[in-house]
Amino acid sequence: MFSIVKTVERERAVRLRRDQGLSVREVAVAVGVSRGTASVWLRDIPLTAEQTAALEARDPAYNHEGKGARVIAERARARRTA
Repeated sequence: MFSIVKTVERERAVRLRRDQGLSVREVAVAVGVSRGTASVWLRDIPLTAEQTAALEARDPAYNHEGKGARVIAERARARRTA
């Protein structure tokens, strides 16, 4: 699925995510690729509960992007039912 370009970087990114639980942004900086590239490479790498808690402790905004989407969806649903 992936090309052979940047294979070493991709493998390093996966190791950093899996072993150290780094965020996508942190991995991208460490490996020297864009956040989008790192995101594609890391999307299937699960984090442990401890790693997730550590990310949330370092960055309170981690994974709260969905909150805005939920609020917008709730408002739209309320308008449709009204």
